Amino acid sequence: MRVLLPEEKSRSGRPSLGDARGFTLLELLIVLFLTSLLLYSIYQLFDKSTRLYKVQDDMVTMQANIRFALEQLRTDVKNAGFQASPNTLSDSAVCPKPPSIHRAIRLEHNPIFSGKFDNKNPYVIPVSIYLWGDIRIGQSFFTEYVTGNTVKIKGDFTDEEFARIFTIDSFLRLVNHDQYEMVYKITSVSASARTVTLDGNPPIVSDLQPCGVDGLGENQLANVIDYVRYRIIFDPADTTNKRTLLVREYLKQDGTTVRDRGVTVIADNVVDLQVYDFVFDSDLTRKLPVLDRSKSKLEDVLDDGDDGILGKDNGSSGDPAPENLRFFTLVLTVRSDSHDFSLSHEPKKVQHAPLVSFTTLPKLQGASRVLTVASKMELRSLSVRNLKSGLP
Repeated sequence: MRVLLPEEKSRSGRPSLGDARGFTLLELLIVLFLTSLLLYSIYQLFDKSTRLYKVQDDMVTMQANIRFALEQLRTDVKNAGFQASPNTLSDSAVCPKPPSIHRAIRLEHNPIFSGKFDNKNPYVIPVSIYLWGDIRIGQSFFTEYVTGNTVKIKGDFTDEEFARIFTIDSFLRLVNHDQYEMVYKITSVSASARTVTLDGNPPIVSDLQPCGVDGLGENQLANVIDYVRYRIIFDPADTTNKRTLLVREYLKQDGTTVRDRGVTVIADNVVDLQVYDFVFDSDLTRKLPVLDRSKSKLEDVLDDGDDGILGKDNGSSGDPAPENLRFFTLVLTVRSDSHDFSLSHEPKKVQHAPLVSFTTLPKLQGASRVLTVASKMELRSLSVRNLKSGLP
């Protein structure tokens, strides 16, 4: 047995542990490095997962916005010209002619991004769609009488309902028993008397006047006609002036001025609306449709004036007049609400190139992701009416 010397004993009387091996500085640094590497890997995995979830959430939101917007557009485009003339100029059933020409659809360029965002989004020029027809109400009424420019409407209305249906921003369409139709602006409304006042006196049918109201104007068909516009605007509530909205606007009788409380937001962050692949019915016999698919771009169908009119004003044979339009493809693009700094922004290089990204922060790297969906739009009311070059 070995006896410990006094200097080998600890204060507690136990053997000294000074010979036990501990961590060296190098080993400690290695442990810290491996721990940091593990934590960094966990952070990277978390960050990547978070970004992927964010992208997925953006895609779901964009899909919901764009599909709702397309459904609204599809419904209203289908009703363009419903219970109204597709083109009052070329429609011989419209008698007498109104002072202004009304068409079921007009298409205009809307360069709202010109000079915005340091021109980092070139060639993004959305289209505005103007529609005319019984779109807001979708219901027919009958007259009790027509006296001068005053029309009394039959029906079981409350005062509030009557005032909501018949407004001074709308038109009244009257159709007599021979299917001649008249279009007048509504200038005043009396909900209590159930009457509307027009901007002209409908003529009375006679031997010399084949069109107009019959007799005392009893039981003439009546419809409320409105102008509706779909377009992209900047959100007026956004102080940064970066967020855009697709809106439906009910317009006044001039077809351009927005009514009071006439704006409905359809979708957020819509940045482009385009129309392509126009299909016109060129058959004048009204027996068998002859579909012309040769016009694929908007500039192929607009007239020479900057007025959004399809074809020439006279709508003669061979012109892409609005009453001959049957289908077109509508392309809608929305952007993500967030800015992805890892995404490389690729501006369009030509007008009709696809839009793959959009930036509202031109001084920073990255861009917003975009989602583009195309949908076929049918002008069903124009197909049913099948107005051909002045034929009723």
